[in-house]
Amino acid sequence: DLSNNKIREVAVNAFIRPGPLEEVYLQNNLITALPAQCFDSPLLKKL
Repeated sequence: DLSNNKIREVAVNAFIRPGPLEEVYLQNNLITALPAQCFDSPLLKKL
């Protein structure tokens, strides 16, 4: 199982990755993290 810190680490890596929109799916927690272009997304508030 992924710890909360690991979830945040993966999400932050997704946010700062350059390039077009990408989604990171964390299977265990059903969290979708979006990159910096969507930094204001409500999804981020769940992290």
